[in-house]
Formats: sequence, structure tokens, C-alpha cells
Amino acid sequence: MAGHETVEKDVHLSAPVLSMVSTSAYVDEEWCERVFTSDTVLDPVVIAQRSLGLSDLVTIARFPGKHDLALSDAPVREQGLRDDARLAGRCRRLASRLPGAARGAFGRSRGSL
Repeated sequence: MAGHETVEKDVHLSAPVLSMVSTSAYVDEEWCERVFTSDTVLDPVVIAQRSLGLSDLVTIARFPGKHDLALSDAPVREQGLRDDARLAGRCRRLASRLPGAARGAFGRSRGSL
């Protein structure tokens, strides 16, 4: 958990951040179908809240998927990839408008891990 604390306290990125989380958590001991559409590892509400401190520009995208969205059902994976590509395109357009020195600093962190 020390790594989580370090990120929360010491990391602030100059680049935009896309935080993709599940729409729900499931922590019950009994198995049920919700495990396929919920995060069974971490609390997505906490992830979203802590993500807000990572950068001045943070996008929170919520999906009805598993902890690892890449292992979720195809529609969830595809939407996640589309959102990621859309944000990456916006970042490239923004960076291309910055002066040279600022463009070089784009994406650097003030903290070290």
C-alpha cells in the first residue's frame, strides 16, 4: 500500500489523465453473475476520487466491467479503447499547439516513483 500512498501524495502529472474504472464493486464471498460486471479487487469509487489528484485535467470513464477492463466483455473493451483513443487524439492536438519548451515538459511528473 506504500505505493498507493506515494502516488496519492507525490504524483502530479502535467499531462491529461484518463482513469477507467468499473461502475460497481463486488466484494461478497458468494459467487454471482455480478463478478462479470464489477471490480472484485479495488473500489472504483476510491480509484475515481484519487485519480482527480493526478493531474489538472482528469477524465473519469466508468464501464460495467471487471477490475481489468481489458478482460471484460467485448463491448466494454471496445468502448474503453475508443475513449482512450479519443483522449490520446485530444492530447496530441493540444501538445501540437504548445511552444517547443512547453511541449517537451508535457507529460512529466513532479513526483518520482
